[in-house]
Amino acid sequence: MTWLFRKCLVSAIFVLLFLPALVCAASPLDKVVEFYISSIPNPPKIDLNWKEIWDLVETGDIIIENNRAFPQWYAMIGSLVPDCQFVHAGMVIKGHVLKELAQSISPSGAVTIRAYYRDNLPRIVDGKVQKVYNWRPYPIDAKGIYVVTPEVTINTTISKVVALNLKDYLIDPAIGFPTKHIRIVRPSITNQTGVRTVARYLTYHVLKRTTYDMGFVSTEKEFAISRNRNGELHFDMSAAPVPLYCTELVWRALRETGIQLPTTQVKRGISTSLSRIPRVPRSVLQKIDGAFITADLLSKGGTVIYRNAPPPTVRQAIEGMIDLNFKATCKGLLEQFQKIGR
Repeated sequence: MTWLFRKCLVSAIFVLLFLPALVCAASPLDKVVEFYISSIPNPPKIDLNWKEIWDLVETGDIIIENNRAFPQWYAMIGSLVPDCQFVHAGMVIKGHVLKELAQSISPSGAVTIRAYYRDNLPRIVDGKVQKVYNWRPYPIDAKGIYVVTPEVTINTTISKVVALNLKDYLIDPAIGFPTKHIRIVRPSITNQTGVRTVARYLTYHVLKRTTYDMGFVSTEKEFAISRNRNGELHFDMSAAPVPLYCTELVWRALRETGIQLPTTQVKRGISTSLSRIPRVPRSVLQKIDGAFITADLLSKGGTVIYRNAPPPTVRQAIEGMIDLNFKATCKGLLEQFQKIGR
């Protein structure tokens, strides 16, 4: 993930548990944020055929990923949650569908809706890839294909649900080559009505630029969403949407079609250990035992139609890091979570 979790639950845990060992006393939160949003130097190239994927995907397909340019997310989530290999998710929507539905849902919003692409060439300094985060807005292309997911875009520091150019999503021009292990899942939706339902749900959140859920709560009721007499989703555009984290967006979209996917929880023992640590907020302890939706669970909602090389284990990913500072920090994170999870 990019910097989706800046003020999230896990960052709070990280600050409380590992700050003394991993960051200096001056501006500690800035150091933690910098660690989690930074791409590692020289991430591995993971073979991926973007053109094949472009020709293959349809509206409603799910993409789950493990981006080796940001292995610190894998170190964290893979240490917290059992059997985790993938740490981010989004859903595909074709440009002509997004344009038509935006006009149908909100004619005024359809005028200003934008997709995002990367216009930056790779920045390589002393042989190392430098991080670039800005996504540039542009009008929806009817012939384009997009991935709907939360992302930090230009001129903001808050992740919002947006439509990202599929090619740039798969191969970030800021790096110049693919760095993601991915699976593409075609949901078990039996008719076009279900596909349209998913597409309407995604379009609504793109129009609303729904903010990222820093609390990882998936139980809120979406009061702004109802169904009309024909059973089609209807949206109250004057109401605020519930915040969503990336896998929750997919989980809720599938739920609108009747597909109920399981959830998981963090490893046993972690919440008990955290409860013994002074100054841990009660809200953190309440949420950490709550239902959590991992990207791996989304595979249960359909059939995998594309995959490239599978991710390594968390420990293998850390051992493969070239940058010694990143390696030491991620190893420390993994070891600390393993200790408190026993």
